[in-house]
Amino acid sequence: MRQNLKKQKDIQQQIYELSQVRQAEKVGNTKQVHQSKPETGSIVFEHEVPGQKKWKLDLQKSVNMGKQSEKLLYARLRSAEFAYKKKAAMVQNLEHELTKRKQDNSVQVQKLLSEAVKEENDLFLQLSREQAELMKYQNQMQGNHWRLLDHRCRLQEEIHQLEHMDKV
Repeated sequence: MRQNLKKQKDIQQQIYELSQVRQAEKVGNTKQVHQSKPETGSIVFEHEVPGQKKWKLDLQKSVNMGKQSEKLLYARLRSAEFAYKKKAAMVQNLEHELTKRKQDNSVQVQKLLSEAVKEENDLFLQLSREQAELMKYQNQMQGNHWRLLDHRCRLQEEIHQLEHMDKV
């Protein structure tokens, strides 16, 4: 386990040093000194880079800009999360309000419908009563009409009999 950790550290050190060499080669004017480590047998590069301080400052500036960008992106993320939560709460409230409104409207519609049916039934009952009373008056009228005709008929007979008696 320790050997693996040591090998891993050595490999990481070599990768770091090689990346510095590559960076130095980009800048130019590098001077390399080869040393070998007796315990591992690996090669270590030591470099004297004339623009290393500038490179370090540029790297530090890049890291600082990266950190600022990270803060800005994190702030944007938090802002977006806040906006999302706020909008989600608003949507949930609207859904709740819509559900409540539907229930209220359903109750109102049922109430209005039952009132309308009751009014229809009341009007139908009133119409039935008025029709019954109308039929009663019609029957009275027809009865009186027949009685009048009967009375006229009898009266005509009596007049006719009277005229006949006067002639005899």
